[in-house]
Parts: sequence; structure tokens; C-alpha cells
Amino acid sequence: MSSSRLMRPILELVEAEKAAKATKYGNGESGFLRRKDQRILDILLNPSVVVPLLIVVHFTATDAVVVAFTTMVAFLPPPTIYM
Repeated sequence: MSSSRLMRPILELVEAEKAAKATKYGNGESGFLRRKDQRILDILLNPSVVVPLLIVVHFTATDAVVVAFTTMVAFLPPPTIYM
């Protein structure tokens, strides 16, 4: 089998991918905006962005709960001792 026979399906796939992208994004400004939105989504859904963000949110929420509980306990009346 020659190399051109092997390359033909790969080239067809590449051309099909290019055609799909061209119809997906269209021409002009709307295509640019869709690409920009997709790029933002790609960045936001990237694990190297999501994982640290989740860690920060988790510890911030935990700290808020601890501060609220500590403040609530600090304002409790002193215990009454009966003799």
C-alpha cells in the first residue's frame, strides 16, 4: 500500500474538520464572538483554573462558617451555676 492511499483518509478528515469549523463559526463578527466565548469557556473549564478556584472557595466558605459560629458562641450568656 502506498503512502498516498494511507494519507487520503487523514486528509479527508482534516478537510471535514475545517469545513465543520467554518460552518460552526460562520463569517464575520458573530463567528469571532463565538470563538471568544468558546475560548473563555475553555479557560474557565481548564482543571488548572477550576481546582485552585474550588479550593479557595471551599476554604473561604469554611472560614465564614467558623467565624459565624465563634461569634454566636461569644455572645451566649454565661452559664448559670445553681448551689
